[in-house]
Amino acid sequence: MAERPPFGPIQNPIKMMEMEHEHAGELMHRIRELSQHYTAPVDACNTYRVLFAKLEEFENDLHLHVHLENNILFPRAIELNCTILRRQHLHKLFAQVLSQRQS
Repeated sequence: MAERPPFGPIQNPIKMMEMEHEHAGELMHRIRELSQHYTAPVDACNTYRVLFAKLEEFENDLHLHVHLENNILFPRAIELNCTILRRQHLHKLFAQVLSQRQS
């Protein structure tokens, strides 16, 4: 029988990660605002332009990462965890029935 994880129900770390996602989104929103939507000044050097392009690319990757975790991975993890818990409960009940029959 599997032991309970030290962090409690699977929803606990998921909730923490969702909060981290929210915070990261707020930070990227602020960076986007400060950079005027990643618009380099007209006289900016190539390094400056590459920096803004990479920041925008990072934000897009971050949005995809958050979407995949929040909408695909986390719901599947919760569903799998529920399945495991149900099976563990059934195994425990089955073991009790068998021990009662043997008594």
